[in-house]
Amino acid sequence: MANPLIRVNSALYGADTITDVTATIQTYFDQQFADSPGNISTFSFPISLQNLQIPDPEPGVLKHLIITYTILASSSATPFVRAGHDGDTLLLTVAPLYGFTNISAFYGAFGQAIDITDKVTAYFADPGSSNTLTIGSDAFWLAFTNGVDPYPGVQKFFYISFTDAAGDSIRYSAVDFQSLTFGTDDAYPNKFWMNKLSATPAFGNLKLSQICLPATHDTGTFILQDKLIVDPDSPWMAQAMNIVQSFNDQVNVIRYISEFINPVTWAAKAIYQTTRDFATATTSPVSKQMLDGIRCFDFRVYYNHDDPDNPFYTYHSLLGLPLVNALSEINAFATYTPGSSGEIIYLTIGHYEDEQNKEGNYKFTEAQKDQLFQMINKTMDANHVFAPPGDGKSLFDHTYNDITGSSTMSRVILVVEDAPPASIFWDSSYSPVDQGSMVASAYSETDKVAEMVSAQQQCAKGETAKPFALSISLMPDKKIVISQIASSLKTTIVVTCAWLVLIPVIGISVSAALMAIVTSYLAGFILEETSIKYKSLRSLAGTVFAGTDLKTFIEINFINPEYKVPSFIYMDFYEDATETNADGNTVYSLVEEAKKITQAAIHP
Repeated sequence: MANPLIRVNSALYGADTITDVTATIQTYFDQQFADSPGNISTFSFPISLQNLQIPDPEPGVLKHLIITYTILASSSATPFVRAGHDGDTLLLTVAPLYGFTNISAFYGAFGQAIDITDKVTAYFADPGSSNTLTIGSDAFWLAFTNGVDPYPGVQKFFYISFTDAAGDSIRYSAVDFQSLTFGTDDAYPNKFWMNKLSATPAFGNLKLSQICLPATHDTGTFILQDKLIVDPDSPWMAQAMNIVQSFNDQVNVIRYISEFINPVTWAAKAIYQTTRDFATATTSPVSKQMLDGIRCFDFRVYYNHDDPDNPFYTYHSLLGLPLVNALSEINAFATYTPGSSGEIIYLTIGHYEDEQNKEGNYKFTEAQKDQLFQMINKTMDANHVFAPPGDGKSLFDHTYNDITGSSTMSRVILVVEDAPPASIFWDSSYSPVDQGSMVASAYSETDKVAEMVSAQQQCAKGETAKPFALSISLMPDKKIVISQIASSLKTTIVVTCAWLVLIPVIGISVSAALMAIVTSYLAGFILEETSIKYKSLRSLAGTVFAGTDLKTFIEINFINPEYKVPSFIYMDFYEDATETNADGNTVYSLVEEAKKITQAAIHP
């Protein structure tokens, strides 16, 4: 039987002496196809003399096999290469091809990036390529940057846009050490979940308050840079900065210290990772959150004077990413993705912070606010923004059909702090994260699950006339965070002293002075190890589901006639709670539970 799937163009085996085994391997693959015609997507070849049917050309020497092949079922004549050595099994995939077109890809740091479109296009043309990329890994650099880090020592971004096999325009972004998975809709079964629900006519008549929006808290924290921000919303950050300052003051007076280290930068670097551990609330880029089905986003905005051309950044104790990048991804999803018609995307933008504006209590000036609003207006497509229509109705009383034009387009709702009148913005009274007056919401300032549940239940039954925003979030105990930061400083001192003591006289003297600071100052903040129940916000968030799952947690604690049905569900690290849906796909429980609540409103 003729093999219509694969043609072996060449197959060469050996080390110094090369043997052409093309015909043998083609016959081997032809037999594999004959054994399972129409039911094979990958041909395999275990490299051995027996399978090659030749005598050993170079006994005792490790030999390699290189196969060049063409996929006959593809419209492309691009040859692909697979190679291995004795004992390996080569896998030659012939289907499915990704079918991505119009690819555009860039990799780099803020303000500087390299165009890797050609290499990414070639990568996805090869059906044997993995559909998962780990950004900034050795394999990533080998495939796309000739094996080198283009900007050493700087955290970098990867951006890609393409048209998938279904004709949808897709955009992704990620930072170093995050992974992106590409492929079929099965990878993101909830990416257009509202659009699917709109097939039921009654869904269009639901008020916004009846549509449960899965939300991320501190959306922009998937990337946090090495720059500390005095964060008024972080009860431990101010004390942490005071500890670092006092630590620096004590270190600065140590004689000869400046010959070995810069105390300020040295101390700051010591606590970056610990701060990041307690400030990060999600690991997914905004583009992936949208594909996962998240529909409500919380952006806190910092004015970064180091970037005058693009000063608005997200933040949470550390500097995040340019806000314009996140907004551009949301705008692209709402505007350029045909299959996304009918998605409602809810943004809250506020908590303005400018460390240089001391006279204004570190808040934005009116000019900075105007600059922010102009940037948002410029970035977002006004046709895909649901602005206040001037009808006097509450935002939450508008129906799905009102907002999406009966599912003809996706719309973004922009809720901003100090919204200007007669604009595209809704004011912060509609912001759950700010306990806006139009929403029943309360952030539970506790690290104990039972106390958080009780506070949320009280909120759910206290103001039943308002939409209820459920916040499944815990706040780390300040003593634990401070203890971890002090421990980080102690570890840095111990590591530094390990080499200082090798320097006679001066090094030994400096080392002794540093260790004295550990004993006299830092030790007072460090708790016993048995008192440290978590070492990151992620591990704290995991205590919510200890012994249960998110589905059961929500149903037991909040789906009850005496409580208002949630219109929002906020959650830290939604990525850590998954379940299997009716189609057998793995989905995020936060989105799935929000869908179920919404579906219940369609069919009460």
